[in-house]
Amino acid sequence: MTDTIAFIALVISVYGLWLSYKIAQIFALRNEDKMLVDELLAVLRDMQEQASHFFLDNRQERPNSHIYVANISSKISIASFIIHTLKNDRSILKSNIDLPFSDLYLYGTLDVEQVNKQKPENNAEQFANMDQAYLKCVGIIYRSFQAKYQRIDKIYNLI
Repeated sequence: MTDTIAFIALVISVYGLWLSYKIAQIFALRNEDKMLVDELLAVLRDMQEQASHFFLDNRQERPNSHIYVANISSKISIASFIIHTLKNDRSILKSNIDLPFSDLYLYGTLDVEQVNKQKPENNAEQFANMDQAYLKCVGIIYRSFQAKYQRIDKIYNLI
């Protein structure tokens, strides 16, 4: 009888260790994905802030349009790489982010050489379009992350 109890205790202990290992793997992967999502959101936020200063500041404080486009283009490259990773390697994002992301780039760089010659209302409208694309991207990213890790959040609450 004691041998049976000892064997059952051993099996339960091994199963508990295996389960702890699997849960730790899931949480580690979730944390890595969360770091990628946070980095993507930070890059998009930087783009949005730069665009707000570029389009909404007065002419004397506005940076050179070539420098602005170079900054936005480098941030787009970084964001594209992270999006590619989150879509293909991590299976978090779907292709529904492609259109708002391209709109973000389009409205962020469209006719920037003419910004000083345009009316402030046109610049504000262009920034509003870019900001709307930014908000769509942020919403898609958050919903995609929550959809993938919804089950894990329930496990997290139980612990």
